[in-house]
Amino acid sequence: MRQAGDAVDRLKAQGRLGDRIIIELGTNGPFNKKQLRSLLQSLGGDKRVLLVNTRVPRQWEAAVNRDIAEVANEFSNAAVVDWYSASKGKDGFFSRDGVHLNRSGSEFYATLLVKTLTAFNECSP
Repeated sequence: MRQAGDAVDRLKAQGRLGDRIIIELGTNGPFNKKQLRSLLQSLGGDKRVLLVNTRVPRQWEAAVNRDIAEVANEFSNAAVVDWYSASKGKDGFFSRDGVHLNRSGSEFYATLLVKTLTAFNECSP
C-alpha cells in the first residue's frame, strides 16, 4: 500500500493508467480503510476497479479481507475478486510458504481475474 499511490501517480503521468484497474493488496502486510479509500478516490470514479482480496497465512488476513469488502461497497465503480474463497482448499497452488503461487496456482489465479474482469465489463455502464 505504501507504494500504490506513487505507482498510480506515475501511471497517470505517463498516460498509462487504463480504465480497468486490478489492485491486489494485503499479501505483504495490512493497511487501513482510510488508505484504501484514498487510493480509490485518486483513481477517479470513471475507472472500473477490481480489488483482489488475499489468502496469506498471516495474522492480518481476515482484517485485510474485511476492509477490502467494506471499502469496495462504498464505491460504485469497485468490485471484489474473492481470491480467498476461490483458493480455499487448494494448498497445491502455493509454495511451501503458503503465500507464493506455483505455476498451476498462477494459471488458476490469472483465469479467475480474466473471468471476473469479463463479468465486470459486461455489467459496465
